[in-house]
Amino acid sequence: MTTIDLQCPGCETLLELDRGFAGGVCRCSDCGTLMTVPDSAADRPERLERPDAPVQPQSRPDSPSKPSRRASTTRTKPTRSRSREPEPKGKQTYRTASGRTITVDHDRVIPMAPVKRHAVRAATVLVFVAVVGGVLGLCGFGVYLMWSRPDAKQVAEAQYVETFQFDPDANPYTIAAPHVLGLPLTNRVAVVYDTTTLTADQLASVNPLLLDGLRRGDPAVAVTLIANRAQGELDTLLDERPLDRVDTEALRRDLADLTANAAGSPLISATQRALNDDPEVLILVTARRVDQAEARAVANLLPPSGVRLDAVMIDADSFALEDLTREHGGHYVTLASDQELADWQP
Repeated sequence: MTTIDLQCPGCETLLELDRGFAGGVCRCSDCGTLMTVPDSAADRPERLERPDAPVQPQSRPDSPSKPSRRASTTRTKPTRSRSREPEPKGKQTYRTASGRTITVDHDRVIPMAPVKRHAVRAATVLVFVAVVGGVLGLCGFGVYLMWSRPDAKQVAEAQYVETFQFDPDANPYTIAAPHVLGLPLTNRVAVVYDTTTLTADQLASVNPLLLDGLRRGDPAVAVTLIANRAQGELDTLLDERPLDRVDTEALRRDLADLTANAAGSPLISATQRALNDDPEVLILVTARRVDQAEARAVANLLPPSGVRLDAVMIDADSFALEDLTREHGGHYVTLASDQELADWQP
């Protein structure tokens, strides 16, 4: 609604009125003065007076006296009279200070000009801006959360980093959480157990330690365990099995059936089979030196989306495999039969 601002000629109150009443008449809502509504904002409203209204005579003093300085300099503001004369009926003729004559039909409704309320309008604008700003802020925050929210894989990797506290001096038999030779396990893990160069004594030390870490049931951890039997034949001892559903007695028998110094080299083929389950972490357990060519072959099998690679070397060392684990955010561990494996006891 477009309004026009008026200043009442009777009480000087600032009023506002719909611009559609321009050129007509209205009353002041504060003092009841009947006035004209100018056509443009440049004109001022004029008070309407009836031609037959009695003129109030001005009293004269009996003796002339010099007006006081205070009286001549003090400007008085018109008082607002709340008492109104009875509303006339029918058509009445009025005149203005400029000499215009205007006929007003009192049988029709004369619009009442309300007081202009700056504070109300300013508050309305502020509330509107605050509401719109709040809505836009919530929308922006929602979009930020959608784009910044990590996916399940990122969350899993972050959890793995937070829970990994491998201590080579700690006895893995005392670790309460699931682990592989002391490496804590989280989410989906694939383990390649390469026994092609392990001796019978090494198997006797590693198998109980491996079984002890995997028998700690945790439904949130699913493990794939790939090993080899005689003649280099691959065997899946655990196929993405949640640890709380692992048959430890059956796993103990399967580990006992593994042959030391078995023929073949299952590292590459076993790694490829282990990655078929799309693990988040791949752990290689081996006792032979992995050369640069074999390490690159393993690297070529790793998906570009990223799989964390850990390696546990038994009585061996491989710079190529150590560099590969670092490239894939993993950990490289060496264990000696006459040291750690000999000292660790249940």
